[in-house]
Amino acid sequence: MAANTGIIDGGDILVYLNTGTKQTPVWSPAFHCTECSIEHSTELRTRKTKDTGKSAQKRAGEQTTTINVSALATYPGTGFNYFTLREKQIAGEEVMLKYSGRPAADVTAGACELAEAAGDKYEKGNFIITKVSRNDKKGEDATMTATFENSLAVSVETVSGS
Repeated sequence: MAANTGIIDGGDILVYLNTGTKQTPVWSPAFHCTECSIEHSTELRTRKTKDTGKSAQKRAGEQTTTINVSALATYPGTGFNYFTLREKQIAGEEVMLKYSGRPAADVTAGACELAEAAGDKYEKGNFIITKVSRNDKKGEDATMTATFENSLAVSVETVSGS
C-alpha cells in the first residue's frame, strides 16, 4: 500500500533536502520533524473589458508554495541543523526540497508504518529560506522552525519503481 493514498498519517511525511547536485539529487531527510506543512496559493489577475460587462474575467497569475517545518533536532546522519539553515539564509542560497513520504529504512526501524512506494506522488522544487527560529526552553528539547518559499516552479512527481 502506498504511503500517500487513503488516510495519511502526518508522521509518515517528511521534508527532504538535496545533498547531491541539481542534475543528480540525493534526498536526505532534513529534520526530525514534529510537524510540517505545505501551502499553495495562486494570485488572481483581473481583466475588465467592454465584453465582460459588470463581471471581471479572472486568470491565474503568480503561484507560490510555502513549506513550514517544526523540528526537534536534525535527522540522524544528514548534518542539517539550525546553524546550517541560518548560514544558507544569510547567504541567500536556494535549497532544493522534496515534500514526500518516509524512506523504507524508517519502517524497518519502527519510526513509521508506511514508506514511500512506487506510484506515490511528491512535490519538489527550489526554495529560499525566509524564516529560521530556535526555541530553547529549560528542561525540554531545543526546537527550531523554518519557512521556505519557492523560487521558480514546484513540480508534482511520481516515485518510480525500482
